[in-house]
Amino acid sequence: MQSLWLRGIDMTESAGVLRDIIYLDFERVRGMTAQLDHTANPIPSNKLSLLSGHETDHRFYKTEGETRSLQAMVFTALEGALRQKGAITDVAEAFDYSLWQPDLFKDGQFVAVRGMVRILDYPWLASVMETMPKMLKVTQRTELSALKQRREQQQITQQELDEKVKEHQKQLRDLENWKMDELTDVVRELYGASVRIKVVPAGSQRGEMFVGSCQPAGFSESPAVLSQKYGCDVTANWVVLGLMNVTAETGTPAMPTGNAVEDMFERLALAVNRIHRVASAPVFPGLSLTPIAVYRDI
Repeated sequence: MQSLWLRGIDMTESAGVLRDIIYLDFERVRGMTAQLDHTANPIPSNKLSLLSGHETDHRFYKTEGETRSLQAMVFTALEGALRQKGAITDVAEAFDYSLWQPDLFKDGQFVAVRGMVRILDYPWLASVMETMPKMLKVTQRTELSALKQRREQQQITQQELDEKVKEHQKQLRDLENWKMDELTDVVRELYGASVRIKVVPAGSQRGEMFVGSCQPAGFSESPAVLSQKYGCDVTANWVVLGLMNVTAETGTPAMPTGNAVEDMFERLALAVNRIHRVASAPVFPGLSLTPIAVYRDI
């Protein structure tokens, strides 16, 4: 009997292809798989189902034993099914960028973007920003110790050492003027616990890009580790599979109900939403994307 994981899905297109999956929104993958695979039996196993010979499809249940390898198998099957349906638009070097317009893609359309990926881990960035004054002081202390040794060895003069001390003091004053506590609070409020991802497709000509937000838990390694390996900009020919987000350019006005309290809160909510849109919504030629998976072919 065909494996329950692959039932109803032709895997020949993906045969022999290995993918190193860096990020996966598995809950979204799980939900889409459930909708596509009509042969599945999502009813939990119990004595009655066992007696009747029903088999439970455990793709649709979180378990402690749910592994990355299991998730990779389900995602590969889902992607293969979507490609069989012709549901994925590939955006890479061969794409016709002369067609690039704000309404080029439909809301909810699948796209697979191959190109340069930039990962910005805002929660980690906020933590680093909070420790920057301490980091700068430690760095300056180390540098000053080395300079004092050079002065004792008569490699530099006392005047050069004094100038360096003044430069260190100016750096600390400039950093204090940034008011890091306020800045990190703003970063956390605007971006929450999301990891921002920007994808510049191969062959782009006029700044075309896709911008989206990822859940930190979806990464196989922390974005900080990925940054240490590749830097902020990853040019390793990665692929980002996602869903397009198409929203109205201008927000709808308030819809008063006549309840003064509720109407006031609605106006506040709309004002906050406008601030968030200004801070996080891409401006054309950038387009908004919901990332489902980030991987590289190996």
